[in-house]
Amino acid sequence: MTSFGSPRISPDGKYIAFDGIDTTGTTQMWLRPLNTLDAFPLPGTEDCGRPFWSPDSRYVAFFNGDNKLLRVPVAGGPPMKLCDFNGSDGAWGVGDVILFDASFTDSIQQVPAGGGVPVSATSFDRSRGDTGHGWPHFLPDGKKFVFLAIRSGEPNEIRLGELGTFETTFLTEADSRVEYVPPGFLVYEKDGTLLAHPLDPDRGKLTGDPFPLADGIGSAGSLAHFSGSNTGTLIYTGLQSNDKELVWVDRGGRELEVVAPWNQFFNPALSPDGGRLAVGVTSEGYTDVWLADLKRNVRSRFTFDTGNDVAPLWSPDASRIVWSSDRDGDFDLWIKNTSGTGTAEKLLDTVGHSFPSSWNGDRIIFSTISGGWNLFVLTVGDTAATELVTTEFDEYEASFSPDGKYFAHTSEETGTTEIFLSTFPPGGGRWLVSQTGGMEPSWRGDGGELFFITPRRELMAVDISLGDSPVIGQPHRMFMTTVSPSTVSRNRYCVSSDGQTFLINSVGEGQHAAPATLILNWTAELSER
Repeated sequence: MTSFGSPRISPDGKYIAFDGIDTTGTTQMWLRPLNTLDAFPLPGTEDCGRPFWSPDSRYVAFFNGDNKLLRVPVAGGPPMKLCDFNGSDGAWGVGDVILFDASFTDSIQQVPAGGGVPVSATSFDRSRGDTGHGWPHFLPDGKKFVFLAIRSGEPNEIRLGELGTFETTFLTEADSRVEYVPPGFLVYEKDGTLLAHPLDPDRGKLTGDPFPLADGIGSAGSLAHFSGSNTGTLIYTGLQSNDKELVWVDRGGRELEVVAPWNQFFNPALSPDGGRLAVGVTSEGYTDVWLADLKRNVRSRFTFDTGNDVAPLWSPDASRIVWSSDRDGDFDLWIKNTSGTGTAEKLLDTVGHSFPSSWNGDRIIFSTISGGWNLFVLTVGDTAATELVTTEFDEYEASFSPDGKYFAHTSEETGTTEIFLSTFPPGGGRWLVSQTGGMEPSWRGDGGELFFITPRRELMAVDISLGDSPVIGQPHRMFMTTVSPSTVSRNRYCVSSDGQTFLINSVGEGQHAAPATLILNWTAELSER
């Protein structure tokens, strides 16, 4: 196994479940019994997300890469699908209700543990600046729950909710996900310290001051790794590094040059001539766009506000960059001259969170998530966008062909994340390109080859002859990449115009989760406090 993450201990304290990546690049669920030194994978859990346990410790639930919520028996057996949704973390209550968080603009959702249609369990409080709700966790009665309210420009809050009502109560500020851990504590991270805060679970009231459990925990995007059982066992890990390095590799995956050493890089984008790079860089809790001249090896900051500026995209003549920013709340499209003259201007105010994907001529394709992912197209200068691909399925990560007559994009309509090729505008034809899953399509400069990444993080290539009726070849594997695991974030790689080299946003070797620390009978010292 090359990496593991998100360890979660079972309520009975007998197992640790975690998502692990083996040497083939396969992500699946693993179980480690606490009475042995060996872990084993659970069949049918490939491309899994973070696990969470049933109250009786008999099942582990998780989302997979196809946006399905599943549960799998620990004793063995196939997974059972509970619902379709773009979710991540969840909690399973004693009343056989599952709560889970979704993406960006979705509130906390609830669904029966036996399966069904998800419905909202929380509603955003816009008066308090809510931009997201995440990481729910049930209290012992299976009705009350705590969750993290993510707020724009303000500290995040732990709030108390209850099934059947959208009313919530503020409990405390926090930087991370939260868990209720018996016999009566909220556990969460703030300022790099893991804290235990006494809570009366019946009244849903904090009853004292928090005390530290461990330092150096930290959180990335409000995700901190810790978990407690009903039997007095607590597990936690230090902060997993989000640092990456930008590396040029050839068509065999062999490293040619390190462009930029370790940093928190996101969504790199090459200029049309390949000489410059725009990339998101995270520092002090915010992400800004930076520009780099690859020939002169000089860099400069491009955005300066206190929001998050992500997913930069060059105009065809490299005179402007469009990106997504949450400086006004939701992620909207902004634009600015690359010369440094002028100021940033909002290009489009959208419903939900929007991220630019491809720019050809005067048209920009962008992805918007509001309940699900859909594709829209904007003609620069217009004040409104038009629908490009909007269905009940998730569609995102579009890429114009160089001639502008086609676009490739990711869709989940088959039940698996795949790459499709469509005419632009749609209606003239549509073809399936990938065969075993695919994300992030990107073109060779002459349009004769299309690249994409599989869920196993393989970089694939397929020959394409564009014309009135495209001829699509058989996808073939080029090399196993070192990008981060499956994500809908654009540009884990960039391709040179001639298709001979690739700029990889690499997690590299050794950039894995910190070792896990297990504490037995962690409440024993409470009497001394």
